[in-house]
Amino acid sequence: MKCSKCSQEIPDNSLFCTFCGEKIVPTQTPPASAETVANTQQNFSNNPYSSSSPQYNTDPGNYTQKKEPAQSGICTVCGGQIDPGTKRCTRCGKSYAKSSGLMIALIAVSCVAVILAGTTIFTSVKFKSAKESIASQQSTIASQQSTIDGLNETINDYKPKAEFMDEYVVIVVEGDTKYYHKFGCPAIADKTFWVFNVNYAVYQGYTADPYCD
Repeated sequence: MKCSKCSQEIPDNSLFCTFCGEKIVPTQTPPASAETVANTQQNFSNNPYSSSSPQYNTDPGNYTQKKEPAQSGICTVCGGQIDPGTKRCTRCGKSYAKSSGLMIALIAVSCVAVILAGTTIFTSVKFKSAKESIASQQSTIASQQSTIDGLNETINDYKPKAEFMDEYVVIVVEGDTKYYHKFGCPAIADKTFWVFNVNYAVYQGYTADPYCD
């Protein structure tokens, strides 16, 4: 008989097309011959799930199924015949086709390729992020170095002035008739004072404060 959907030749009395899986609507058929009845009974007796199968213990007190392999060419779901060409059951349509080794290998290769591609992308992104971080830090260092250079120039400008003040200028506090002081001495804090040349302070009778840093 032919499948009404794909027009492929399939075994008579099939309930499903073994090529496209289409459910076959049964048509009115003449009474089965004695040979067909005999084949059906044989198939039924070969069904591993049949209540009369020797794989089952029919003892009412023990319903444990015996672990025996199903017969070759017999569907383990409904007991129907498996078409050797398409590896489908002619009764329920279950497929028994094994996966192609080449297809499995292709799938495995595809999975490896996806993993490698993901790893490469992640490494590239991580490397790019590291480069951007280094560039940002280098820019910060350059900016800070510029600030340091500017401060060093200011220090160099004030250094001669500071050295001149330390060598020639002293401070005399009002009411103190003994000592002259240097800038930063605690004795002049919050006091009224005068700024003298060192030689003039000595001329006025002052001496250097021994407690000045």
